[in-house]
Amino acid sequence: MSEKKPMWLVDWVIPSKPASEHRAFYRALKKLRNKHGDKVRMEGRSVLVAYDETAAKEIYNLALKYGKANKFWAIQDDTPKTKQNGETAHE
Repeated sequence: MSEKKPMWLVDWVIPSKPASEHRAFYRALKKLRNKHGDKVRMEGRSVLVAYDETAAKEIYNLALKYGKANKFWAIQDDTPKTKQNGETAHE
């Protein structure tokens, strides 16, 4: 039996100019990632997965301060995928 975990996806678009603001965002993001530890992980350059709602809100608000952001709630489903014949699918 797999466990379904709640998670939040936060994505953002931070303008590259002025460069000082762009760098400031990523420095602040690094501090928040360190603060929340294994409750957050990056999934690309501008997408973060948070397993804690507080962490998601803090990162979302930080991104809004420097640019545009979206926050989505999701469920992580670790149920193995099966083929139509009942075998486990391998990706």
